[in-house]
Amino acid sequence: MDGLRGQEIIEFFDADWDDEYNRMCVSRAVAAYEKAEDICRSNLTDNAAHGAVGHLKRAILQDMLAFAAPQRGINATWEKNKNRSDDHVELARGRVRLTISAVEHPSITPQDALFRHTLAKDSQAAFIGEGWPVHERPIPNGTPLFGIITHGRLDGDDIYGLPGFLNISFPNDECTKYLAIISLFKRYPDLPEVKRIEEVRREIAFRRLQQKTNRRGG
Repeated sequence: MDGLRGQEIIEFFDADWDDEYNRMCVSRAVAAYEKAEDICRSNLTDNAAHGAVGHLKRAILQDMLAFAAPQRGINATWEKNKNRSDDHVELARGRVRLTISAVEHPSITPQDALFRHTLAKDSQAAFIGEGWPVHERPIPNGTPLFGIITHGRLDGDDIYGLPGFLNISFPNDECTKYLAIISLFKRYPDLPEVKRIEEVRREIAFRRLQQKTNRRGG
């Protein structure tokens, strides 16, 4: 977390967002990843599937999260990008606005997009005061907060196609770094989907250790 504001950003988010929706995000992410893997493996050659599966995961997850949002009092809208060549979901509840992006690593911000820069510029200015004294809290009522639901594949998972992370990440006003990150897997470790992912993660680590040991032995 960045400076003094990271924990405050998380508290600000938790005050307006819905905890149950966060949990639903975890189950929907696993379902979206598995569905995309199944569609690609069943209908495409390996080479074609390799290129298509990431795009399909993104599309299915956005669709699932948009569909689930109204059940938890969250407004979901589909918006077109600047070139009108693609659509993205924007989620809103209270003062919080979220979009959804796939990234290669939890610390990496998504590729440049005008809509993200606009949302960040309009929202984050009040949260970037690194070094402010603790007693100064110049965040006026009604200040919006922009975050990104970031997700990515589980490194080394060539069998199950599971997500390796699912975070709510709050960028600075230029979308060049994160001010705070909430790991939904760490926040909800008792969810069965998280337990399964961690089991697969251990399986991958054990397999890699075996391969390393075998290479040394050879």
